[in-house]
Amino acid sequence: MKLLAVVLPLCAGLVGFFAAVYPVAAAFEAPAPTVAPAEQAEWKVAGPFGGTVRALAQDSTNPKRMFIGTADGQIYVTTDGAQTWRWLPTFNRPQYIVESIVIDPTATDTLYVAVWALENDRDGGVYKSTDGGETWRVLLKDESVRAFALAPGNASVLVAGTLAGAFRSSDGGETWERLSPAGHAGIRNIESVAIDPRDADTVYVGTWYLPWKTSDGGKSWTFIHGETSKLIEDSDIFSIAIDAFDPDRVYCSACSGIYRSLDGGRNWTKFKGIPFSARRTHVIFPHPTREKEIFAGTTEGLWRTADGGETWRQILPSTTTINEIRVHPSAPDRIIVGTENRGVLISEDGGGAFQPYNYGFVARRISSLLSDSMQRGRLFASVMFNGAEGGVYVSPDLGQTWHSSSQGLGARDVYEVHAPVGNSRRLYAATSDGVFLTDNGGILWQPANPPANWKPTPVAPGGKPPAPRPAPARSSAQGAAKRRPAARPTARRTILRQRLKGHVVELASTGEGWVYAAAWDGLFRSDDPAKGWEKISLGGYRGRVFSVAVSPRDSSVILAGISDGLLMSQDGGATWARADLPMQAARDATCVQEIAIHPRRPETILVGTRRTAYLSRDGGKSWERLARGIGFGDIAVIRFNPRNADEVLIGDAQGGGLYLSINGGQLFQRLDQRATLPGRRMWAAAFDAFTSGRIYAGSVTAGVMIVTVPGLAPTASAR
Repeated sequence: MKLLAVVLPLCAGLVGFFAAVYPVAAAFEAPAPTVAPAEQAEWKVAGPFGGTVRALAQDSTNPKRMFIGTADGQIYVTTDGAQTWRWLPTFNRPQYIVESIVIDPTATDTLYVAVWALENDRDGGVYKSTDGGETWRVLLKDESVRAFALAPGNASVLVAGTLAGAFRSSDGGETWERLSPAGHAGIRNIESVAIDPRDADTVYVGTWYLPWKTSDGGKSWTFIHGETSKLIEDSDIFSIAIDAFDPDRVYCSACSGIYRSLDGGRNWTKFKGIPFSARRTHVIFPHPTREKEIFAGTTEGLWRTADGGETWRQILPSTTTINEIRVHPSAPDRIIVGTENRGVLISEDGGGAFQPYNYGFVARRISSLLSDSMQRGRLFASVMFNGAEGGVYVSPDLGQTWHSSSQGLGARDVYEVHAPVGNSRRLYAATSDGVFLTDNGGILWQPANPPANWKPTPVAPGGKPPAPRPAPARSSAQGAAKRRPAARPTARRTILRQRLKGHVVELASTGEGWVYAAAWDGLFRSDDPAKGWEKISLGGYRGRVFSVAVSPRDSSVILAGISDGLLMSQDGGATWARADLPMQAARDATCVQEIAIHPRRPETILVGTRRTAYLSRDGGKSWERLARGIGFGDIAVIRFNPRNADEVLIGDAQGGGLYLSINGGQLFQRLDQRATLPGRRMWAAAFDAFTSGRIYAGSVTAGVMIVTVPGLAPTASAR
């Protein structure tokens, strides 16, 4: 993607405006830099492209036109066969999961979108656009819609499957009526819907417990468990497909496998040939022009049969979870799949080989960002909850292009990429399975742990070798020695270093070469990971550690964020005291998940909780809630600009927002207030190491965003 760094000229009046808006305290006597107002900040979604596709629709009259929907309520469109994707800002409903997109085959600018909310089982509905997605209106309200279908022979007939049952519209969604009886014990928690192409009154619904069928428009229903050959009990019916060549031939996919009925659902036969581990089949898709060809999208790859289900062949690997499948009749060899984590994959040769087609589409959670201070333009981003497609990504050109840099990390989630103080060649990654390191820019990662044949060695806390035992005192008179007890040797304290495993969520480092790790198992440190990690005692606290920071001026000052507050040590971790944060348990979440210490004035400390942020100006002796331009929110990231420490970024991962202060945290301004974005919840942020006014934001669902703020003062080593 070509990124434009647009720098807008500032009018002379802005200087006076921001002198009033950003007052400078006595501690900041240098002239405050000017900054453009938030509405002049330029935002650009940069990738890494790909992510999870929840819904996929293809225009029946134009195979190059498709729509995809995400788990964060976003819709993207392509008109060039997935060469590029364009976000539709007009939908933008992040509170919903897009479950289904349907295009009216008789009027292809008419779209239907079915949605539901993750937070509860009530919110959701059906939306409609008649202008190709430019405007939308809600049709069915307050229903968690988990399945949706348009009648093949009558585009005015719609059926929505919800947690409360099935609903039907006969006028394109203008009015709705119950198709299933209210409060029916079996026809609820509907996961799939199919309508017979011969008769719109014949409807199949799949529930969390087996399928049902009506042949008279909902007047009566039949439990189609099977008469002589049956579905396995307690089968969650993920999808139902009616064969276009023979509508009595019905397929359903379930958590127990794939089934076929030759008599409209009266009896079922389970297909063989797909491994037991791949039995959770999200979608079954008969080829529209080849009668015996069927595709099965499972949690362990894409499978294909060319003989009606007698034999199956895997055509996408087990690391790929399939959510949607499409084949257009005019392009029978072009197989299009929407996946979990990998975005859109397309095969042009009937499934022989697949390639990603995600340019412009991103649905990834960015957990950390690192602007390389040694190489201009290089940016590292860690991606969470993306399986084998997660890990670490690198852009060498300010976010224009990205490539995976995760060799050695496997499918581990990466919480943070950290550049240690004083070591320009090394990078560390905090992962869901310990710490990893690289000395070659991310080309290859290896565990930051001792080798397999390593034996723990006793050391004193802080890495020093244990003090030798004092030699026993010799007495000149042996008899006197017998009468007097021997002097007890001075007590010595030693520990055994260990391998660090499990979830490590944040790292900190010192100029002396120490690395600190905040982990679910506690707080650890090491000056040489090949020699093991020391677990630091936190006094009476035994729970998870969510964040860690070390003073840039005095490495004996350590701060650790815990589940119910903040611990501080002034003696290198030997003793700890609890910080007196002004928390209100009923209102503020008490978990301290982010700590930032001012690079030049370490007595200034900012901490973030899942409810708000706090500020100390005296090294943690006293605290106040940070309310200068920031409301309550899930404070997931706080970053000082290392080259201009008066600039501070704060990101809210729940209510959303990226906030900037230019006076060390005295006052913040929201940068995304007027921007139109596919995601506002921010979990990561970084200042560019070389270019002033360039900021990187990592969103919870929409990847990396580049923010250009005109008017920020040039970075300097001292200001």
